[in-house]
Amino acid sequence: MASEKDTPSVFIREATGLVRTLSFFDALSSNLAIINIASALTFPILLIAYTFPQANIPLSVLLTIPPVLVFNGVYSLFSRAMPRSGGDYVFISRTLAPSLGFAANFSFVMWNMFWIGVYANWTSTIGLSTLFYTLGLELKNSSYTSLGAALATPLAGFVTGSTVIALVTLVSILGIKKIISVQNVFVVVGFIGTIAGLFTVLLSSHTEFVSAINRFASYSAILATGASSGFSPPTHETLRATVLATGLVALTMLFGQFSVYVGGEIKRAKTNIPLAAFLTTIITALFLILGGIAVSRVIGIDFAGASQAAYYSASSQYPFSVAPYFNFFASLLSNNVFLVVLIGLGFTLWTAAGAIFNLITNSRCILAWSFDRVFPEVFGSVSESFRTPVNSLILTALISWVFLILYSFFVSVVSFMAGTTLGYVFTFGSTAIAAIVFPFRKPKLYKRSGADIEVRGVPLIALLGAGLLVYFALLSYALLTNSAFGMNSPLSLLAIAAFWLFGIALFFVFKWHQKRKGINLELAFNEIPPE
Repeated sequence: MASEKDTPSVFIREATGLVRTLSFFDALSSNLAIINIASALTFPILLIAYTFPQANIPLSVLLTIPPVLVFNGVYSLFSRAMPRSGGDYVFISRTLAPSLGFAANFSFVMWNMFWIGVYANWTSTIGLSTLFYTLGLELKNSSYTSLGAALATPLAGFVTGSTVIALVTLVSILGIKKIISVQNVFVVVGFIGTIAGLFTVLLSSHTEFVSAINRFASYSAILATGASSGFSPPTHETLRATVLATGLVALTMLFGQFSVYVGGEIKRAKTNIPLAAFLTTIITALFLILGGIAVSRVIGIDFAGASQAAYYSASSQYPFSVAPYFNFFASLLSNNVFLVVLIGLGFTLWTAAGAIFNLITNSRCILAWSFDRVFPEVFGSVSESFRTPVNSLILTALISWVFLILYSFFVSVVSFMAGTTLGYVFTFGSTAIAAIVFPFRKPKLYKRSGADIEVRGVPLIALLGAGLLVYFALLSYALLTNSAFGMNSPLSLLAIAAFWLFGIALFFVFKWHQKRKGINLELAFNEIPPE
């Protein structure tokens, strides 16, 4: 008979090996890196003008704030109960079912890896390309405009993106504080550049914007091209379009809680994670409202939508070599070389910061899986020298690089942007269900967690979870039944289903494998992982 000493532990070791070194500012910066307000002024703001031109954009943002605050509340209370790396993987697997927790988080990680490829690509195709192209226009320098046009090509996006992924991975391996310090610098510069671009537009008039476009192209010709490409200028605003546009706003605002996924490395996580999430939402909402005002009053919904239609229809009549995104419009309107550089660097570096924290987030989720023995144990190792999960970082980088290839050469940006939302909603919706049942399925953990806040005897986390589940049900219905979002195509639905089904199958394969080794995985999910 095997002795107790010979019985394998339910976890791969007694401690994760991670260290709580990240501050409140690190958590806030990480959330903002994922949100990427620089890109949010195009996705969703300009995308709304194209997809739902009759929407009141600032009102769409305001309507999105309450459910996002509820969302923040659910994740904040769970982070108080289980402040561990892995985020909703830990929450769902310990509350609902291990297989569901793994599948939900597996889907989340796969979409994130796709986003690493997108952000890495965008550093060239939207960031650096716009910087050099607009600089060439301002300086009347054809070398710069040619370089900008070259950087906007799929090949340049792939080459630059590959370089970004490699460098980010290398620095991430060397230490969490090193890479977060780089990320913080990128976010701060991005913040400054985005403010410069936003207020360049806000402080201008529509007449000045028309003149800025007419310096290098024809404003009226772009309107005509947009119309011939299928865009219909709005005649009035409607409540229906405004409500539907909240689905695109959610694409940005539902990601301000990302620091929860590195909960095992944040100091005073029970306080800092919730504060960082709520402050991220406030900051993001303010920028999006101002962005909506800028597009409506200065750029004009008709031109914003027409330019997007002309670009996405691949019309030969579109006059510029770079995409008609917010950073490009702001740079043209600035008529100032310094501002062109600042706005361009702001977008580029903020986008690179998004790739950084996505890489870190995914590697910590993979580490959490391995720690619970539902993924190869080699990916649960942590370097004693650097205190980082080297193998899981490398795996994340390699899969992200494959997605970079797919995004750079094969995937439509509009359908991709829409399709990812539903994939995330299913994961976050699973967390909402977990929140509803958590106080009742895990009463001991709930009572000693710091999340045991009640409203007239009803657990707050369960109330928030119920409200969030209703919101996600309505959002899912809108996304699935309205073709304007672009995600009810067979390809999008197949990708979403494939991630979940593969995740469930993978879990049961590892459960069977561990059972053969004499390990009962259910024991691991009866408690939260050790520090």
